[in-house]
Amino acid sequence: MTFHNEQVLSLLAVLVLLVSAQPAAAADKAVAPPPPPGSGGDAVLPAGYRGVVWGASGQGLMAIRGGMELQVTPDPRIKKLIELPPPGVDGDGMVRHWTLWNDQLVEVTMFFPGEFTVREGRELKERFESKYGAGRLEKTKKGVESGTSAWDVKVEEQVVEQRWVWQDPFTIQELRNDVRKGQWVCVRQSRMFEVSRKAQDAADRKKAHSKRVKSIVLD
Repeated sequence: MTFHNEQVLSLLAVLVLLVSAQPAAAADKAVAPPPPPGSGGDAVLPAGYRGVVWGASGQGLMAIRGGMELQVTPDPRIKKLIELPPPGVDGDGMVRHWTLWNDQLVEVTMFFPGEFTVREGRELKERFESKYGAGRLEKTKKGVESGTSAWDVKVEEQVVEQRWVWQDPFTIQELRNDVRKGQWVCVRQSRMFEVSRKAQDAADRKKAHSKRVKSIVLD
């Protein structure tokens, strides 16, 4: 079988195209679309608490949850609404702090009642993991003094707080355990609003510093 020059060139061109197309096809196959919220080991995280979404106003929040106690903070942009368990009503007994920034819900802190034993704390962590998947464990250590007298004082690094962290594109959730007191809290925070709040704080600090310098009178 005999090939002419034109046929040979055409065949070579086809082979070159096939070889060059293989890496591109492999790259297309390797690039996957971004995972949906809560995938990759995390369950879909809740926003606020029981249907309360991030960015809800204080008035809207109280319309859903009922009247709350207003707590004043040093920052005029931030206010806290304290939700206490109703007296004489059976429930989970948790105290909840709803933090609003510019009248938009950005964080919810839930305080579990009383001290937990080691077993109860383990069961609580397991309940969270069964619902949201395995959380990322973070520990805070602190030098703690020990000894029987003033002449026998030793300082040892001990774990004083444990945090299990879950996050998706919208929410960061932390289950926190004060090891020494046996107390547990759950903190949920809006990622989007927290980024906006930090950016606003940085802009305010820059403006304040600039105003302070400009206010200096030079003769």
